Amino acid sequence: MELRHLRYFVAACEEGSLQRAAQRMNVAQPALMRRIRDLEEELGCRLLERSSRGVIPTTAGERFYRDLQRHLAGIGRAVAQARSRGAEQGEQVGVGLLYNSRRYTFLNRAIAEFRAERREVKIAFVRSQSRELIARLHDRTLDLAFHYGNVPLRPEVRDRLIHTEHLILALHPDHPAAGSSEPLSLAELARIPLVWLALREGGEYHDALLHGLRASGVEPAIALRAESYEELIDLTLASGGACITAASTVLAVPEGVLTFRAIRAMPMRLNLHLAWTAAPEGSPPAALLRHLDAQIARHQAEIRGGTQGWFRLAGQPIVEVPG
Repeated sequence: MELRHLRYFVAACEEGSLQRAAQRMNVAQPALMRRIRDLEEELGCRLLERSSRGVIPTTAGERFYRDLQRHLAGIGRAVAQARSRGAEQGEQVGVGLLYNSRRYTFLNRAIAEFRAERREVKIAFVRSQSRELIARLHDRTLDLAFHYGNVPLRPEVRDRLIHTEHLILALHPDHPAAGSSEPLSLAELARIPLVWLALREGGEYHDALLHGLRASGVEPAIALRAESYEELIDLTLASGGACITAASTVLAVPEGVLTFRAIRAMPMRLNLHLAWTAAPEGSPPAALLRHLDAQIARHQAEIRGGTQGWFRLAGQPIVEVPG
């Protein structure tokens, strides 16, 4: 039983709708329903009555909801106080990372500058999907989070677009399609069996990608399914196969381990963002954000100038910045 799963139940009670509760909690509706069912099984009683008009708590669910309200309010106050004291003491900054985030040069430069300036401050990294990272940012258990821009943000959260990544094809070096460096067409892509990322709770961008490809008249040939980004790459290597992945995967694997090809007319791209909550001037989160701002500006200038090799494949841009 996890704290966020209890919050799913509270949201369902307050919204009277599983769909609205899922939107509020930034999670896929099937995942929210599964967690509430898990909660009911663990407690040994039905918590919600479902109908065509929505959901209402049972008698047991109503009592459980009222108890949770008190406890969650207390937990929220305790977390806020602890984070406030931690910020005052310069103890820690919470940063949410996507799978490939730690490989970005601009992030590493910003962290190096921050650590040189604030040696007493620890940085606590959390690696997860966009939805989970933004949920933690909303809960104030993270100070900053990278995300792909496909998650609703609360009004108090600030956000900056860093760059746009193309989706590319990663292949085992012995794969038949690895013999060329030329960009692939969608018709060529459709003939290549793929390792596909199928996450259990919200498929991140791959669910939208599947719909986009089908709307473009392409049905991907899915040969294997992976349940994590690490497994996606591992299965691609183990099977001698291919997968669709973000351009930044070029940074995430040693040179020569995979071969990469651009794909023409892909129906979607990934917009990498940095989101954060306001922090007092001079606090550790504000200091780290200042260094990130400067290094993101430098990063965007490097993309425009084409000064890093991974920004292009066979002469075609795979990373871009707006304007």
